[in-house]
Amino acid sequence: MTGRRSGAALLLALAASGCRYGFDLSPDAEVVATGAFSPPRLIAELSDPQANDDDPTLTADMLELYFESNRFDAGDIFVSRRASIVAPWSAPTLVAELSSTSDDETPEVAADGLTIFLASNRPGGAGGFDVYTATRANREAGWSTPVLVSELNTPLTDAATATTPDLLDAVFHAEPAAGANLDIYEATRTSTDSPWSPRRAITELDTPAAEATPFLTPDGLTLYFISDRPGGAGDLDMYIATRPSRDAPFSPPVPVVELNTPSAIQDPWLSADGHRLVLVDNRAGSEDLYEADR
Repeated sequence: MTGRRSGAALLLALAASGCRYGFDLSPDAEVVATGAFSPPRLIAELSDPQANDDDPTLTADMLELYFESNRFDAGDIFVSRRASIVAPWSAPTLVAELSSTSDDETPEVAADGLTIFLASNRPGGAGGFDVYTATRANREAGWSTPVLVSELNTPLTDAATATTPDLLDAVFHAEPAAGANLDIYEATRTSTDSPWSPRRAITELDTPAAEATPFLTPDGLTLYFISDRPGGAGDLDMYIATRPSRDAPFSPPVPVVELNTPSAIQDPWLSADGHRLVLVDNRAGSEDLYEADR
């Protein structure tokens, strides 16, 4: 339920159970956990059976969760908070300063919670869905008015911009041509005050099918994404690819088999220590937020 919907026909339909949680915000923080994820469980306190909830993204301490929902209109940005990682989530509230009368989607909050990226088809953009960013002075402050990230935008769909904690490496999905299935792109910059480099398609992940909603681990070496490529378990499946360094190509993607089912899963977000995965699944008939551990 993001800019990806206008980019590909298929996407129109688009703790604490003994786990350790670490919150190293350094760009080279190691993802410690490996192995299979547990079966996903519904985040019940965030679920609204009458709405589609999508695009979850969390701060590194996992105390703030942003997502997109059509509870009020085509798409708005909501937030939920909790006092600790074992506490329940609060009732979601609209983030008015990030939402508009247009479709506002694919929020991606930075690890420290002070920068957020989102996509919107609000007036004034380059066309289709465009990437915007907003900042705030601290976690208690309101967000600034979103501004266009002009170097990442085209007249087509550009959305789902996820970054490493240092905000110097970004991955996102975009239409390579009008009406084409979405592909994943990457851009970098030398400092947070510098413009983004020209984006490059991550061609080693491309197929004629759609590749979308990427998530990059803090070290920039592991990429999670979803695709409807042949050979999957069903509608949209989750894949993972790795690379030995940030300037190296990614390995051939492999499916996250324990999570893939005939239902459509999407929008992965992984904690810095690799133990907690938050995702979207439509197994109950509407898009809801789920979590899994390892």
